[in-house]
Amino acid sequence: MAPTGVAAFNIGGLTIHWALNLPVEHGNATTYRKQGAERLKELRQSWKYVNTIIIDEISIFSYLTMSFIHKKLTEIKGTDDTEVLFEGLNVIAVGDFSQLPPVRDKFVFEDGRGYNPGSTHLWRDEFKLIELTQNMRQIGDRIFRNSHLCENWFSDKV
Repeated sequence: MAPTGVAAFNIGGLTIHWALNLPVEHGNATTYRKQGAERLKELRQSWKYVNTIIIDEISIFSYLTMSFIHKKLTEIKGTDDTEVLFEGLNVIAVGDFSQLPPVRDKFVFEDGRGYNPGSTHLWRDEFKLIELTQNMRQIGDRIFRNSHLCENWFSDKV
């Protein structure tokens, strides 16, 4: 799953909003709404055999969106267990936090108080960071590699 249509297309997946029927409100405060009975039935069927979620472009996901993912999975699975985050599904999140930030919201790793009642922070307490430090995709592309050197130099000067 991915936050945008382009990212979802590139990985052969769905947008997070389509896959979980999450609200999208452009320019307004987003509020969580429970699912209608018919759509909930469809979602339950679609998610019946899912045990792992892969989220691409995690930098674009806000803490609010992550809390909505948890709430929607709880609703789909029909439980009220607030102790089992993401309904026990494996969640793999990939992306580069140096890329696009969430639109008008906090990063997923920032303080999420007010979004998720309780003491658990959905990102800090539940995810293990594995940082990839070697760029293997452009390993033989000297021009691309040098462009990042210029970018780093410029960032240090600003």
